[in-house]
Amino acid sequence: MFFKIFIFLLLFIKSSYAHELRPAIANLNIYEKDNIINATLSIRLNLEAIIAEVNMDHSNTEESKESDQYENLRTMGAVELLKKFNSKITNLQNKIYLTSTNSNYSLALLNVDIPEVGNTEIIRDTIINFDIKNIKDEDLKFSGIKI
Repeated sequence: MFFKIFIFLLLFIKSSYAHELRPAIANLNIYEKDNIINATLSIRLNLEAIIAEVNMDHSNTEESKESDQYENLRTMGAVELLKKFNSKITNLQNKIYLTSTNSNYSLALLNVDIPEVGNTEIIRDTIINFDIKNIKDEDLKFSGIKI
């Protein structure tokens, strides 16, 4: 019974209203293939808020002076939004760092997964994937600059 209630609650946690801001979430998956350690970095974020330059000091996009631009981006198709992303944010892979005591690793942009417009009352999560090759077996530090 507890498990069923827990799953039911998770369904509500996933959805965030489109005007609410939340931080980007990064997932670093380290794996070994042919005795070489590699990684993929996936970042789940609200691309529309980043392109519109909504100040993250707000808890809600409606409080921001960029709210009209944000709302326009929310209704934009995936291909058009990707074009906006590419023109606004150049060399994203050079703004995210994976380092260790002895190495600075290069990130290669694999893809940007933008869902098509759905329910505009719910945040549309974009996932940006990077590939990182030949990682040494040591402690890693992940960091980035404000986009």
